[in-house]
Amino acid sequence: MSQKLFVNSIENYLKTKNKTNLKILKMSFEKLKKTNLDRDKRYLIIKKLGKNKKDLYNKMSLIGKISNLIPQNSKKDFIVEVKPKIKILKKIKNKIDIKKKLRYHQTNVGGSIHTDGPQLEKPPKYVVMGCVNNSDRGGHSIILDSKKLYQKINKDSKLKKSLNKKFYFERRGFSGKKILNKQIFTTSKKNYIFRYLRDYINAAYDIKNKKIAPIKLQLLNRIDQLMKNKNLHKRYKLMKGDIIILNNFRLAHGRTDFSLNKKNSQRNLLRMWLKK
Repeated sequence: MSQKLFVNSIENYLKTKNKTNLKILKMSFEKLKKTNLDRDKRYLIIKKLGKNKKDLYNKMSLIGKISNLIPQNSKKDFIVEVKPKIKILKKIKNKIDIKKKLRYHQTNVGGSIHTDGPQLEKPPKYVVMGCVNNSDRGGHSIILDSKKLYQKINKDSKLKKSLNKKFYFERRGFSGKKILNKQIFTTSKKNYIFRYLRDYINAAYDIKNKKIAPIKLQLLNRIDQLMKNKNLHKRYKLMKGDIIILNNFRLAHGRTDFSLNKKNSQRNLLRMWLKK
């Protein structure tokens, strides 16, 4: 019911541009957070929210208007296109080099289940992604509840000692300080935040010219191992016009490899980061 109210509120405001309807939209989104994003599944998919790219962009911009947006790079872009940089990918055949030279959202490489914005002092709480187009083959999205990882690791007497240790993260895409030093799991009575993108951790240690300590390496490898467990995965394929909103503090996400289609039918998502 709250999802239907939210969609209707978007449509009503776009028709009227009325301040009262904008307040109703904001109230409906806050309710959606409490009932869906901050409990239960912690994500929701709205089918066919946008008719085309422009319509989808406008509706996502409206969600941004009633939220606290976080820029996604040094250029301060608030809505970023998640699509492969085909010209660069054609020149680089090695997946390892691709991961070093491009941000994850600029490739067609799968795996690397992660959270968004791990290179920020405080990552976005919510991630919004709208599908302009998906690939002919592959491109299935994956969601994973990081709390299940934490619970399994916390039962391991050796690994649980490393849960409070800090790791270096490369601040890829952002100028200024190149490295961030943070815990992967931040847990307290009020907060739970999972911060993870293995490629950014590896790159940060390369930049620092340091080796990852054995106990820390064991933790990273265990996280990656658990993330490959398909029993922990929820898989879906966004289609044109669909939108997903997920709780980025709790859920990790990724995708399967996908084919590079013709230019006008390339897999392309629009992404926003919301502070809260």
